[in-house]
Amino acid sequence: RNPNLLLFLSKPDSVLQLIDMVVSELPNATAGDERVYKYPFIACEVLRQDIPSITSTLLSVPACTERFLGFLEQAPPLSDLRAGYFCRIFLGLLAKQPQQTLKLVEQRRTILKMVRHLGSFPFAELLPLLLEQYEALTNRTYITQWMVANRLVPVLLGMLTPLQPPKVHANVVSLLVHIISRMASPLSPMLIM
Repeated sequence: RNPNLLLFLSKPDSVLQLIDMVVSELPNATAGDERVYKYPFIACEVLRQDIPSITSTLLSVPACTERFLGFLEQAPPLSDLRAGYFCRIFLGLLAKQPQQTLKLVEQRRTILKMVRHLGSFPFAELLPLLLEQYEALTNRTYITQWMVANRLVPVLLGMLTPLQPPKVHANVVSLLVHIISRMASPLSPMLIM
C-alpha cells in the first residue's frame, strides 16, 4: 500500500469527492462513459474496501456521513446503478464497523429511509441483511421492539397499494416474509399494530 495515497484518500475532502462520484446523479446526459460508469465504480470500490483510515473518515466526519446517507433523502425511484453502489459501500461498512454503522442506522432512522426505496432491487437485497446483522449484534427481542417502535411492518403494509409498481410489491412482500420467518417471537403480534 502506498501510504501517501492512503493519507490523501483519507482526507475528508477526498472522501467527499468519492462519495459524490457514487451518489450524485449526472447533470446531463452528455457525460462520457468514464464519468457515468468507471469513476463511480472505482470510488465505490475504494470506499467499500477494508481501509481503516477511509472507513473512519466516512463514519466519523459528519459532513461525509451526511453526504453518504443523504442519498436516501432523494425521492424514489433511485438509479439502480447508484443504489447498487450505495448498498455495496453500506455492506462494506457493516462488515468492517458493524457497531458504529448500526448506531448511525438507529440514530438516523436509516432503515425507514431505505424502505422508501424498495423499488430499487439493491435495497431489497440490503434490508434483510441489515436486519439480520442488527439481530446478531443485539438480540431478537431488541430488534422486534425496535420494529414495533418504528412501525416497520405497518409502513411496509402501507406500501402495498395500487399506486406502487409491481416490483415494489414484490420487494415489500419478500421483506415481510423475511421478517416473519426470522423474527418469530412472543412479541411478533405487536409488529402489525
